[in-house]
Formats: sequence, C-alpha cells, structure tokens
Amino acid sequence: MYSDNGKISARQMQILLILDILGISIIVLPKYNAAALGFDGILLPLGGGIMGLICLYFICRLAPFLGTFGLFDGLTKLTGSFISRLICLGLVFKLIFSLSCGIRIFSEAAKLKFLPNTPMWIISGLIILPCLYGAFKGYEARARLGELLVFIILIPFLIVFIPRLLDGGFPSFMPNINIGKDIYFKGSLTNCFAFTGLEFLLLTFNHLNNLSGIGKKLSFAFIFTLILIFLVNFITISILGDNLTASLDFPTVDIMDISSVSKGKGGIMMSIFYLSVVIYEIGAIYLGSGLLGDILGKRKSIYMYLAAFGGYIISLGFDDVNAVMSFLVKINTVFGIAYFFVLPIIMNVLLKLKKDDVYV
Repeated sequence: MYSDNGKISARQMQILLILDILGISIIVLPKYNAAALGFDGILLPLGGGIMGLICLYFICRLAPFLGTFGLFDGLTKLTGSFISRLICLGLVFKLIFSLSCGIRIFSEAAKLKFLPNTPMWIISGLIILPCLYGAFKGYEARARLGELLVFIILIPFLIVFIPRLLDGGFPSFMPNINIGKDIYFKGSLTNCFAFTGLEFLLLTFNHLNNLSGIGKKLSFAFIFTLILIFLVNFITISILGDNLTASLDFPTVDIMDISSVSKGKGGIMMSIFYLSVVIYEIGAIYLGSGLLGDILGKRKSIYMYLAAFGGYIISLGFDDVNAVMSFLVKINTVFGIAYFFVLPIIMNVLLKLKKDDVYV
C-alpha cells in the first residue's frame, strides 16, 4: 500500500517504535496501575514488558514474510480473501479507536493547561490537522520526523524524571509487594497491550530497506522504552502516592509540575510529549487508510480523510478523560490479545504448514 513511498531503515523503525509506545503509555499507565494495585502497581510495566517481548518475538518471526507480501496479501495467501478482509478490517477499527483516544486525551490536557474556555471540538480539530498533513507526506517522512523529534522528546524526559529518581526519599513499600495477587496477571496484560505501536510492525516490515537482524534491533528498542515507562510509573506512584495518582487525570503532568527542573511548567512538558502522540497518530492515519484501501481494492487519498475524520468524531463522543482512559484500556485489551498475540501465533503456524505454497 502506498508503495511509491520510500523505504525506511531499521534505526528509523527503532525510533518510531520508541515514540509510538511512549506517547500514551506514560500518561495512562501510572493512573491505571495505581488504581489497580496501589503501590504494587509499580511492577506492572515489568510484567507487561515480559509479555510484550513474547508478542514481539512472534511478530518479528513474520518479518521476512510480511516484508515480501504485506499484511493483507500475506493473510490472503494464508487464510483466503474473506478472512483476510475481516482480520484487516478489525485492525483498521483498532487504529481508528486508538487514534480517537489519543486525540481526546491530549485535547483534555490542552484544555486543562492552555485553553480552558475553548470548545473541545476546536481543540481536537487543531490536534488532528497536523497529523493528517503528516500522513499525506508518507511513511518515510514520518520516519524522518521521528528522527528529528526523538531527542526533543527524550532529553526533557530524562532531565525531569532522572533527578526525581536520584532524590530518593521513596516510601519503604517494597517488602509489602505481593505479586501473587490475581489482578497482577490481568494488570500486566493491560500494560502489555497499552504498548501501542506493536501493531504497526505488522504493517511496516514491507517498508524496511533491510530486514537483517530486525528482531534483535526492535527488542533493544522495546526494552529501552520499557525502562523509561517503568521509571515514570515508579516515580509517579512513589512520590504522589497510590491514592492521589489514581485520582488525578494526568498524574505524570503533576510530577512535571513539582520537579525542581520543570516546576510550574507541566503544560510545556506535556506539549513536548504531545509530539510523540503526533508521530503515533500520523502512523495510525497512514497505515489505517492504506489497509482500508487494500481491503476495498482501491488506494485513494480519501481514506486518509475518512480515518482522520472517524477518529475525530469518535473522540468527541467521550464524556471526560476518565471515560477515554477506561475505553482505551478495554479496546487495547480486546484488540491487543487479537493482534499482538493470537494473530501472530496463528500466522506463524500457518506459515510453517503452508511455507511451500505461499512463496509460489
């Protein structure tokens, strides 16, 4: 799909994976983890990370196959046209739902910090427009933009959070952690499927200029991102406390506001992190519209407008940020199980059984 766009490098794909996972995860997960397990929630990103690496392993095993055929054509070879269309349509819905949640979460943050009197439909429109413009520029442009923004995003991140970690003074709760609780497994699954961006890999191996060693390279990028998410989760819950973290709409922003480096500048820091959401949403529009074009047998730019408009309209339907986050957790869990885990495993099995036929 959109095969006239240039290829990207493995390094660019690593950067995109970091930004795609980081954007929403650092906003949503501390609040969810504190509400789910209190102080025990500091360990949930680690459990989610282990599960995520398992998912990444099965996805990356498909890299040579998907790099040759793409997801839709590859699935058609393995399962037939009808089932392939159903599976890909479900992924389109997942991308649009995630797009809508990202729009609304950062619209709520912008309204809270900068535009308290501006209607939500205007704020959301201002957020989605640059994402749509970026999608029209193609996937190579998205990768190049990621290379430019990654340091703008990560350097302030490290400046704000690392000093909080070095300050110490965290409560002595480690001996009381009980990972035997039933909800620990469920919470780890939720964290795993909150790592948005893994589903993009199913659609972008055919954009890579070199597939050699891509599994190891993406695993390194994933582990690096997991460490950052764990630090944010640990510092936020430790400093604010589990009850306060669970009650705040944007606890990560409050940590930024009380940091000695960025005190009173949480809104500015939030704007920096918005850049990683822009990267994700450009990908969601571009890949979702391209996949829709594959399903319908036509590749028209109108699908980009439809994907962006669909995400925009859905984003306006939520009552508040808590409703958005609750919906995001649910759809990430349902679609995450399907596309992070079940689909890659089934495709690996079918590919092994039909290997001699699919490359004919």
